[in-house]
Amino acid sequence: MTKRAVELTDPARELASLASSLIHVGITKQLRVLPALAKGIGVDDNAPELLDLLACVGRRLRSLEGLANSLGEDELDKDQRQELVQAIGSFGQLVHPRNASQDWDHLRHQLLPDKSVTAFRWFSSNAKKFRPLRVIADSDREEALQRLEEVLKEVRTDPNISDWMQAPLVEGLEQAALALKYLHCFGHEAAIAELLLLHQRVEHFIQRNETDAQSGRSSPTITSVLNAVCLAANIFILPHEVAGALERYGSWTQSAVRAIASSKGDYPQRLLPPPRAILPSEVAVGKKRDEDDCDKVAAS
Repeated sequence: MTKRAVELTDPARELASLASSLIHVGITKQLRVLPALAKGIGVDDNAPELLDLLACVGRRLRSLEGLANSLGEDELDKDQRQELVQAIGSFGQLVHPRNASQDWDHLRHQLLPDKSVTAFRWFSSNAKKFRPLRVIADSDREEALQRLEEVLKEVRTDPNISDWMQAPLVEGLEQAALALKYLHCFGHEAAIAELLLLHQRVEHFIQRNETDAQSGRSSPTITSVLNAVCLAANIFILPHEVAGALERYGSWTQSAVRAIASSKGDYPQRLLPPPRAILPSEVAVGKKRDEDDCDKVAAS
């Protein structure tokens, strides 16, 4: 992963970017809302994950509304708050499944006008103070995603991983990979939550894997999964000075990604210690002890 200067973004700016991409979806005759949303997101409208992605967008909108409502009037005046909350609510209606079959062009102009994107963008400066996010370079995201997909294949084909371990590992890796692939929909918080859940599973399985090693059956693939999760967590880590400010506002995400990333290699190697050189004096002592033992046996 290439080291570069850390750029910051925030939930409002990211949602503004997503809204802008939806606004610029090409209009075709009788285009419905669901296919249009799928096109804007970059997924097939028959893909099973589409509704999950839209639900993620809805949750992010509610989270942003919660942030806006938590600010005092010295940080966000009443009129600005009202305009922002209205933009959030309208955007949420647009991605709601109940409107899936509506006419896209009409509903988009009604629920996601250009002024909504403007409202998100001007709130960005405030949002960045309380919820700064790291700009994830596509190359870093793709590298982490590729590694997750590689270990997913390993888990599926490794005969040394028990079925009861394999199923939750596969599910966790699939969800984590999906979150990275569609990070613009999941958002940082949901993606980190998926990585944290997967990490907790892997930690448990590594302990079990060490126990299995004593009985002659273990799999290095589980450690590979841990390394892949650590790699993915690293792309979300903020500089300490930014993370410290973030934690003061009650965010859990940086504590989570740092805990995941720092776990790499923390598991004790339960191996026998290497052989130690035996000094000549120890040989003499051992020989004398053996002779004494022989004398005792003869006397008995």
